[in-house]
Amino acid sequence: ATIVTWWLSVHPVGEAFDLVAGRHRMEAARSLGWTEIEAVLVDLEVIDREIAQIDENLARRALTDADECRQTARRKELYLLKHPETKTGGLPGKAGGGKAKNAEVASFASDAAEKTGRSRRAVEVDAQIGASIPADVFETIRGTPVATSKTDLLALAKLTADEQRAVVAEADLTSTVSVRAAIAARRPAPTTRDEDD
Repeated sequence: ATIVTWWLSVHPVGEAFDLVAGRHRMEAARSLGWTEIEAVLVDLEVIDREIAQIDENLARRALTDADECRQTARRKELYLLKHPETKTGGLPGKAGGGKAKNAEVASFASDAAEKTGRSRRAVEVDAQIGASIPADVFETIRGTPVATSKTDLLALAKLTADEQRAVVAEADLTSTVSVRAAIAARRPAPTTRDEDD
């Protein structure tokens, strides 16, 4: 079910509450000098709380493209932990492989698209990028033009992890032209067929 927050969503932890969604609204209220703020009480498992936090961040659309990809990949990890029956691909007898799917549980991409207001394809691409780029590479590109270019992130994600590390070590990360040239240098040259074949 979609969690709709009006102000804050909190989860009870003993006598206190753990913030699930609404950190920016809470900070704004504090800056206005408010000492109280309305909150919606939600009772969620740990995985569901993290998914709700990610959905809130993705729906606000205030993240860089790189952070969107990382968050989407993390959401997919969590969703598949909760619903392994929705995993696609694989060999018969393995998770998702050769089995009939449970029509009552939405796929990761469908669920994320519905809850964040993004297209299913955008969710799939972001999850693929987020899963393909190592955390250290994401940290290196944080705050650079690459972090705000889905095109460059996708091109980077198509390289191996070692190639990605080489690109970010060698390229001028303040220049997308330099990054694109470093990526292009690592792509295999296109093969052409002899016309005599």
